[in-house]
Amino acid sequence: MNLDNLIKNKKILLHSFQGKVKHINKFNNLNVYYSISSGCFTSSNYEMLKNLPLNKILFESDSPSMFNKAVYDDEKEYNHFFSENKKNNSPESIKYLCNKLAQLRNMKFEDLAKNVYNNSLEILKEFI
Repeated sequence: MNLDNLIKNKKILLHSFQGKVKHINKFNNLNVYYSISSGCFTSSNYEMLKNLPLNKILFESDSPSMFNKAVYDDEKEYNHFFSENKKNNSPESIKYLCNKLAQLRNMKFEDLAKNVYNNSLEILKEFI
């Protein structure tokens, strides 16, 4: 049996996606969602992040472990989450990830956040 036929009508979530643009193009004919964490936000992934289909982007914190200093605008924001006492990621850090991705894609924060929210409802609608 062909893998494409097996998963054709299924929703697929690629956790902490860090693939290449060519992978995105290959997955376009499937119902693939791309979950992005702050750990995915590196300069080597910028081209990939710019090319993710807006209707398939999801965010994750990967709390409490995964984080990336690059998603924070300044040292104060970063230290708020990762002080000597805390050193843990938090789901609240998703708003910083959203802000950085919106900047990278030349979008308004609100537009990207609404889009990702709608994507979340779409992928979860069978469960809620």
